[in-house]
Amino acid sequence: MTMPSPLSRGPSPRESEHTPPAADPGTGPDPGGARACASTAGVNALKNRMGMDRVKAVVYGDKASLFETFPARPIHAVVPVDYHIPGCPIHKEEFVRIVQALLMGKKPDIPDYPVCVECKLKDNLCVYELGQKCLGPITRAGCGAWCPSNLDAVKAAGTSATPTETPD
Repeated sequence: MTMPSPLSRGPSPRESEHTPPAADPGTGPDPGGARACASTAGVNALKNRMGMDRVKAVVYGDKASLFETFPARPIHAVVPVDYHIPGCPIHKEEFVRIVQALLMGKKPDIPDYPVCVECKLKDNLCVYELGQKCLGPITRAGCGAWCPSNLDAVKAAGTSATPTETPD
């Protein structure tokens, strides 16, 4: 999650289409895993490895000429951002904990290890062993391993138990 600055406006997506991403504010490099999609442009940024015409052809087929597409960018390349909160997505308790620390003038405790550590600490069965896909090894901890700890709720919501999909 990112917290855009309410005091300033960044350029529109078209104005900054070819502007290189700004320096990463907030938490800095992310050695512990993936970050929130708005922070990095997420999985959607994979399309940047192809030409935009190719992307349109794959997504829209013979109707590609009817649609525009733009390279995916992290939010800080579009609007000023005061702080990044890593997570994909963050969980509500994590959000409250981090914002409370910021409001008290303290540096939030941001884990630098993958969510697998939290999963193991909760004695969860690895979802790989259940035959499911999991992005835990490449997702930064901090959510309390919500998805694998709540498999029944995840299944009831019709999603897989990956840290990128939480029913809330």
